[in-house]
Amino acid sequence: MKPPCNVTRAPRSLQQRRFWKASEWQNGLLFYSIFVLKGIVPQVFYQHWLILVTFMFLLCKDIITTEDLKRCEKLVVDFVKQFETLYGKQNVSFNVHLCLHLPESVRSWGPMWAHSGYIFESFNEEILKMFHGTQCVPLQIMKEFTYRQVLPLLRNDALKNAVPECIQLYNHLNGQKRLKQFERLADQVVILGLHYSCKLTSEEIVAMREQLYS
Repeated sequence: MKPPCNVTRAPRSLQQRRFWKASEWQNGLLFYSIFVLKGIVPQVFYQHWLILVTFMFLLCKDIITTEDLKRCEKLVVDFVKQFETLYGKQNVSFNVHLCLHLPESVRSWGPMWAHSGYIFESFNEEILKMFHGTQCVPLQIMKEFTYRQVLPLLRNDALKNAVPECIQLYNHLNGQKRLKQFERLADQVVILGLHYSCKLTSEEIVAMREQLYS
């Protein structure tokens, strides 16, 4: 199976799904699952899955018509009703219920990709770095966030004639880390990160010269 040109990430194994990014889950739902699940899951479950794929695809289009929304409203109701029948009432989670509100959300705010929460969710990693311990976590986050907002404003005045130790402390408080892996090869030429040396072949040397001096 060859991914379409609009898929920027190559598919990874299901065994690595805990590391998948949001775009990989989207591609898995809208593109790969249609072919991967066919013939593997029972037909009644496969048809139910196709309902989910269909209304999610429609709600992620660039241009969504009124007819698309009406169709999606019917599809999500069918999906939720069949979900309880196929998987049991105990498995009808809050996320399953939220599917019922997707068409109205798109009607109000546009395609799902236009008001996705993934952009904001990615900042959770930064929030996790703002507290250390289990006591008064909201207060820790508030103080750390305030420090990050205020420190850059004080930099010009406070560090104008500061000693290196003060600058190092500021960088630490501001979350700036010193780069450890680098090597200066020449003036204005620095290699960042881990690296290794290798000898170029004559063909590679000729190709590089042509690229540099063409």
